[in-house]
Amino acid sequence: MAMDHGTIEGRLETISQHGTYQVKVYDPLSDRGVLCDVPPEVQAQALAAFGKRVAVTGTIRYHRTGKPISVAVESMRVLGDRHLPRFTDVCGMLAGK
Repeated sequence: MAMDHGTIEGRLETISQHGTYQVKVYDPLSDRGVLCDVPPEVQAQALAAFGKRVAVTGTIRYHRTGKPISVAVESMRVLGDRHLPRFTDVCGMLAGK
């Protein structure tokens, strides 16, 4: 299993305090959740970020296929709530090209 330092972005949709404090951040494109182990100093921030887009930075463990499995969180920041454009939104822009 490969590990690297990096950042995962997505919507924080799951919080668990059973044993250790963990959250799940879901990628909006794949709808896959990445389990995040949250240290005590980031827990209040994670709770306040529930339902919002976040970027979690730390040591990421990857599956052999290259998909992230989990993050040992060092820091978290809330991102703006931007929405990806739909195909029909960009079709008109491309028609004149």
